[in-house]
Amino acid sequence: MTQLQIRGAREHNLRGVDLDLPPRALVALVGVSGAGKSSLLLDTLLAEGRRRYLDALAGGEGGLASPDVDWVGGLPPAVSLGERVLDPRERLGDVIGVLPLVEALFGRLGAQRCLACGQVSRAMGVDQVVDEVARSPEGARLFLEAPVRLGAGGAAAVLPEVARAGFSRVRADGEVLRVEEVRGQVRSLRVVVDRVVWRQDKRSRLEEAVRLASTTGEGSLVVVAEGAERAFTTGPRCPACGLERPVLEPGLLSPRTGEGGCPSCGGTGAVAGEPCVLCGGTGLSASARAVLLGATGLSELLTVALSDLPDALSQIPDGPVSRPVREELSRRVAVAEGLGLGALPLGRRVSELSGGQVQLARLARLGGAPLEGVLYLLDEPTAGLGEVEALAVLDLLRSWVLAGSGVIVGTHRLSVVRAADWVVEFGPGAGARGGRVIFEGSAEALAVAPTPTGDWLRGTLRPGPPASRPIRRRVEVAGLGLGVGALVAITGGMGAGKSRLLALAEAAAAGAGLSPRSWASAGAGRTSRSMPATYSGVWTHLRQLLAASHEASVRGLSASDFSLNTPGGRCELCRGLGVVKVELGVLPPVWRRCEACGGRRFTRELRSVRWRGWSADELLERTVDELLAVSGAYPRIAEPLRALSELGLGYLPLGQPGHTLSGGEARRLALARELATGGGEGRVYLLDQPETGLHQVDIIGLIAALHRLVDGGASVWVATRSEALVASADQVVALG
Repeated sequence: MTQLQIRGAREHNLRGVDLDLPPRALVALVGVSGAGKSSLLLDTLLAEGRRRYLDALAGGEGGLASPDVDWVGGLPPAVSLGERVLDPRERLGDVIGVLPLVEALFGRLGAQRCLACGQVSRAMGVDQVVDEVARSPEGARLFLEAPVRLGAGGAAAVLPEVARAGFSRVRADGEVLRVEEVRGQVRSLRVVVDRVVWRQDKRSRLEEAVRLASTTGEGSLVVVAEGAERAFTTGPRCPACGLERPVLEPGLLSPRTGEGGCPSCGGTGAVAGEPCVLCGGTGLSASARAVLLGATGLSELLTVALSDLPDALSQIPDGPVSRPVREELSRRVAVAEGLGLGALPLGRRVSELSGGQVQLARLARLGGAPLEGVLYLLDEPTAGLGEVEALAVLDLLRSWVLAGSGVIVGTHRLSVVRAADWVVEFGPGAGARGGRVIFEGSAEALAVAPTPTGDWLRGTLRPGPPASRPIRRRVEVAGLGLGVGALVAITGGMGAGKSRLLALAEAAAAGAGLSPRSWASAGAGRTSRSMPATYSGVWTHLRQLLAASHEASVRGLSASDFSLNTPGGRCELCRGLGVVKVELGVLPPVWRRCEACGGRRFTRELRSVRWRGWSADELLERTVDELLAVSGAYPRIAEPLRALSELGLGYLPLGQPGHTLSGGEARRLALARELATGGGEGRVYLLDQPETGLHQVDIIGLIAALHRLVDGGASVWVATRSEALVASADQVVALG
């Protein structure tokens, strides 16, 4: 790897950034939220890496536009976690990448228990059956037989067909007879395809007999040797009773497939919030639960802790199929153990995992297949984690560097900053006030630099003095009393139960006659159609102002014509998004500027209508602070914008798509909407780690906003790892 050289990066708010970053090193990008870290990390470096990859595949015609940068040199293949919505049917083992390996072992080496008669058998190829039978001792007398299904007419109806097919003997109710000797009622019938006194030089005859018996028996055959019977199947039927069953393959073991998923719960394992009765909460169909590996079914294996999984699979004989899968599985489990996930069961649902555990599981998947000579680009890899887990992630990042790769992370974690080989800080502020490199060098040099992160490292960046509100009323939640009319901080390590306590607190607050609001903890909707203008309610009033203009009146336009969610004035190619989603198969999708409207969202007629000199599309390009400066006479516009600005989001363009917001931005956007309404007596806000993705500067602003809600009569109950937030709380509840 050579030095990574970036010249003239201007994506989003970057101001012609020039950087030379060391290869095979851990590089930390720091700065306040919105300063430009993600713009460089994801929107420039990752985007350029994907563009070059697709161009290489398509012979220089990949079709993706270049990010706004003059030149990027020394860029190796780039790897990132990306954005992915987790399927509710996914389990911990799916996210880590372990369960697909387990499913492969069951699908390739497992056996099926018949749902009708209970016999366990495994479908085999003809060559495999021949190999098994060829292990018989020399001189053994072998009967190769094909089961015959008896219909309503019984044996009398099928025996003539057996004779016409050229077979002379059958086994009727266990006795070998000539076809013409069979008399009366027969309960079971098998065609004797061949009789062989086994010797190794008769292998070709044995192979022919096995193939014929399999065809005659519709995939089932029985080999009788010295009175002992052994049933085989080469097709999708039980060799004992003939019941048809699904083909055994890895897909049969997955709840996300038609045959593998439970028909009652759709593979989720739950119905109306309770474990599914039909599948026992496994999410697996009866056919999937009937697959055994040795004596173990997948349902039982899902309850095994990750650390114990290699031992649980030690019964599998070593072979060309099992060996590489088990080696890969052990490597992935070791990475998951190193990240502190070893005690969790393989089948734990993602809905039952904390946000930090999901983050660790995704990192474990990435780390389970380490690559050499690539560039890992990670935005906030330790978000939502305690310091112990963060240090484990740091060890993983370091292992990638030692393996010969480069790692660049956007981070607010001081332990990661201190451990980095090189640090770059963007700032000095957010949005238009950021986008510049205000420091680059070692962590030691940053600790004495006059920058926001330097101040944080030195411990000089602190919130104001803690509140001193008396708590006169409490609501009991799981034996704990949470203060009403107070800021309550709930702390504890990963998996201590913080999120669970918040869920219980919501119901308890409602039962106590309060009005709980927990949606703010998840943040605003991060979809392509959501944006700050619509989420804050500002766009509704701006549409009315546009429709009241003279130009709109002349054209007969109403406020609904300026909506981006309904046909009318919006561009219909991009449906008002300004961008078009491009699916890239195995790669995450990317967005391209709409060719019809040039990214301007509206038709040409709508763009001719203006308010204060700005058209509808130009209004959506304005930042919160830009519009706030001219909206003082319109309180229904100014108040939501002022709340956004107070939370440090003044740099956000009003039309920024929700899917491009960071987690921290989405949380503050949701909180701003509540601040704009002034909170209220009796209202309880439940937030889960709202400091995630925020710089200490932003956390201080967040703390001030939360206290304003409490001052307005509301209660704020927040699960947090922020020392500053805990220090400023009226009450601290520590779980552990």
